[in-house]
Amino acid sequence: MTDKTTKQKESSVLERTLLREDFRGIVATNLIKSDSNKYGTQATQNAETSYDALMNSEYVQEIRKKAHQSQKAEYAKLGVAGESSYMSNQEISALIITQINEVMEMSKLGDLYAVVKKIAPGLDIKIDERIKGFTKKELLQSAIEKKAINEKGELDSKKLSKEEQMAIEMYQNLSQAYKEIDASNLRTNALYARFNEMGSAINKELNPEPEKV
Repeated sequence: MTDKTTKQKESSVLERTLLREDFRGIVATNLIKSDSNKYGTQATQNAETSYDALMNSEYVQEIRKKAHQSQKAEYAKLGVAGESSYMSNQEISALIITQINEVMEMSKLGDLYAVVKKIAPGLDIKIDERIKGFTKKELLQSAIEKKAINEKGELDSKKLSKEEQMAIEMYQNLSQAYKEIDASNLRTNALYARFNEMGSAINKELNPEPEKV
């Protein structure tokens, strides 16, 4: 496989994962549900509705079914009696968000920015040539080799090169942008819904329906 083919395959996996509507919805609704004070009551209620729909989607039900069958077969091999349980919504969310994080960590910064910008066209960031080829996975490996991560998992960025430090910060910036853009859109849609509802109520007051005779 040539370098060009490998790059195209990696880019395809990145786009296919990050641009999936249901994946984006799961990230956004979990973010809102985990910080309702930040996003507000209406956005949280909308997120709950969207979340329930996502968790009952055909795709998620297929994940549950396959995981249940796999677990059931494993228990049977071990001679374990009883019925295996289905994955919870929380477990499904964790599985998908972990998959997203893993794909992002293996993607070059330049490629990651190109995909995130498709979701958030308002982003206008120049990815310096010196850092656009870094991946989060490579940066973490370098940090381990330079003993820049302590026993608590904390990073001592001073032990890394300037380019590595900036690459890590840029990765965190793009990762956060990806996670928050759709959540912010849900909050904005909730505001539109509230104002539209208030406007409709005002118009009804001005134009009441004629009484039925």
